[in-house]
Amino acid sequence: MGLDSKMHDLRLCLLKRKRPTIPIIDRVVATGAHMLKLLRTLVTLMAILAPVHAAAADQSVFTPIDETHCKVLSQDDETGDVTRRCPGPAGYKLLVIESDDRASITVVTPSGGELPLDFWNIVTPTFSTLGPTIEWRTRTINGKTEVRGLIARVNTFDQSDVTKPQPYSVLVVARIAQGATCVTSVIRTERFNSGEQARSAAADDRRACIHPISKPLNVEKKGAVTVKCGILPNC
Repeated sequence: MGLDSKMHDLRLCLLKRKRPTIPIIDRVVATGAHMLKLLRTLVTLMAILAPVHAAAADQSVFTPIDETHCKVLSQDDETGDVTRRCPGPAGYKLLVIESDDRASITVVTPSGGELPLDFWNIVTPTFSTLGPTIEWRTRTINGKTEVRGLIARVNTFDQSDVTKPQPYSVLVVARIAQGATCVTSVIRTERFNSGEQARSAAADDRRACIHPISKPLNVEKKGAVTVKCGILPNC
C-alpha cells in the first residue's frame, strides 16, 4: 500500500471520528434554547405574580371619628354620655362611646355584629379621650378589601400618684377577625417609631388578646404591654 493510500485512509478515519461530535453540539444548542425558554417563562410568571404580592401587603386607611363625620345615636345632656356611629372601610363602622369622662369603641361588622373593644377595662379605667382618627389595617386580595385590624390613639393619665396625675398617650392595636376580635397591644406614643411598631403588631396574627384588668395599666415604655402588666411595681 502506497503512502498516498495510507494518507487517504487516515483522513477518512479522522473524518469518521469528528462526525459524532456534531450531534453533541446540536444537543448543547437545543439544551441552551430550552433553558432560555424556561428563563423567559419564569420572568413572565414573576411579572404576573408581582402585582398580586404587592396587593397582598397590609395598607392603612384613615377615618375620622369626630362629631362632624359621625352620627350621634344617643346623648345624655345631664351626664354628657354620648354614642356616635362613624364610617369605616369595607362596610365596617365604629361606635364611639363616651361615658363618665372615658372613651371606648365598638367595631360594627358589615353584617351588623357588634364587637366591643372595651378600652376602659383593658387599656385604662381612668379618664380618657380618643384621637381624632382611626387607622384601619386592610389587605386587598383578588380585588377584595379585607379589614385585619385597627389602631386607635387613647389619651389618658398615669394615676400611680393620685396627687400628681401625669398625662400620656398610647396606640391601641386591635385585631379584627371572626371569633378573635380583641386588643392585642398597647404602645406608648413617646417610644421611638411607635407608629411602625403598632402596624407591625397589627400584622402579627399570633399575638394573644389582652384580658380585662381591674387596675390602671402601667404601660411599658420599652414595648407593648403584656397581659399581666398592671400597677405592680415590678411590672
